[in-house]
Amino acid sequence: MTLTFEPLRRAAAPAALAGALLALPGLASAGAITSATANALFSVFGLPTGVTAEYQFAAAQTNSSTTAGGNAVASTLQTPSADLTQNLALNPFVEQDSQSEAMAYKNTAAKDAGSDAAAFLSNEGTILFANTTGAPVDVTLNWQYFLNVSQTVTGLHSFADAYARAEVLISDFSSGLLIQDTAEVEYPGAGILKVEDMGSALLSVPAGGMSMVSVQLNTQTNAEYVPLPATTALLALGLFGLRSVRRRIA
Repeated sequence: MTLTFEPLRRAAAPAALAGALLALPGLASAGAITSATANALFSVFGLPTGVTAEYQFAAAQTNSSTTAGGNAVASTLQTPSADLTQNLALNPFVEQDSQSEAMAYKNTAAKDAGSDAAAFLSNEGTILFANTTGAPVDVTLNWQYFLNVSQTVTGLHSFADAYARAEVLISDFSSGLLIQDTAEVEYPGAGILKVEDMGSALLSVPAGGMSMVSVQLNTQTNAEYVPLPATTALLALGLFGLRSVRRRIA
């Protein structure tokens, strides 16, 4: 009985193991996923008499900057979601963000074919201070930003690319204000990176003039995934199964 049972178990083990491994997420839903978010917060309090402050935002057009091919998804999102003009004397808080996401998976429609996706969003807002008095006036702008990027690749592949980048640029050249920071990750490096900072800027608004702070947020994501050919993957699984059975016999 033992001599009859052992060969049957050896023959069945690799087949059962291959079936189980093919059902794992790493092979069935293998792919590359990337995301990037740039978020900026501002506040203005205690405006001097004769000074007005306004936030102006023109929503970025994103359709032309988002592409996807194969079994892939690309998307973008921004806040505000539409054009906006906000009186900061009535509502002193401003939030602006840019988000991009790209996902490429094993292409089930075309055997052994790859998939790719890319998303990019760049938006810009303006904080405008106007001085109606006859003397220069100083105003304080409080700022804070968060940059979050991530990438992950799963499954057996012959090629994979996952890249995410987020950037913030806050500037007022008339007052010498320049804040710039970037966060980026790329496969096979770090999977997640978070960058944040906060502070305040003293801006001088000229007599009878204006001061303009530009807020630009950029996010970019790229994902590409080409799986191993089916024959190569099955060969690897078969060798793995044989190795497991030999260890059990030993």
